[in-house]
Amino acid sequence: MLKIWAVTEWSDPCPITALIFMQKGIMKALSNLRVGLLAGLLAFGSSVVPAMAQNEDGDMLSLFAGDPIFRDGLKGFRSLDGQGFSLMRRGNETLFRFDDALEVWALESVPGPRGDEFLKNDVGRVFVRLTDLGGVILYDSKNPGGLPVDPVDSAQPINDPSFEAGLESNLTIYTSVRLGTPVSIRIEEANEPSSIWLQDAARVVSEGLIRSEKIAREKVEIVQVKLGNVPDITFEKPGTLTVLVNPADGYSGRPSTDRVVYLLKNLVGS
Repeated sequence: MLKIWAVTEWSDPCPITALIFMQKGIMKALSNLRVGLLAGLLAFGSSVVPAMAQNEDGDMLSLFAGDPIFRDGLKGFRSLDGQGFSLMRRGNETLFRFDDALEVWALESVPGPRGDEFLKNDVGRVFVRLTDLGGVILYDSKNPGGLPVDPVDSAQPINDPSFEAGLESNLTIYTSVRLGTPVSIRIEEANEPSSIWLQDAARVVSEGLIRSEKIAREKVEIVQVKLGNVPDITFEKPGTLTVLVNPADGYSGRPSTDRVVYLLKNLVGS
């Protein structure tokens, strides 16, 4: 403890000598105080740093960081214009689905500036931006520049697809009617669960053809959906579209409708 005595009367016959000794005592006390404060700060830092380093995710989190971007789990969001969607993360997999749509999009996480995270599909189209402060920005056809969204209490589930008997025939009829021209959709026979993912890929390709109605009507006659090691889509003249599906990768194991549209657009003039 720093103690300073008030001197009201010099006992030393030499006032200047007494003043010097008093100043030395004050400086020594201040020095001891600084040492004590430094030791206290070091003790505080040694208790805080391990707590930061040993968080459940195993990484260093800033004391002043905002809410972390959610990792595993399902969350629902809605924009001010009423567009809702669900976002689900399972390990390294991120799935996205609009509330009013059937297609489930498998998105890839790409780091952005200032610690933000962009979620893109298989042709590089950005669906969502997650900010380092926990904000969520939706990018869609109505808002290409991005629109902030708010979380909702309950999210619509994103489940694995289910098997549908007779889908090959039904999808052939549906696609041909929508395009106004005969299109044969052929799904490779396989056991479950591979057959489930082959069917899902066939549905996606059908919707991609309908989105590219004019080009598909002119170019595509047969769609073949087969098992493969890597998800892919190719076109062979005179009019066969071949889709490769890897069931082990789930929704990311087949091309998206955007991939179908992108391929067909590149066929124009070829």
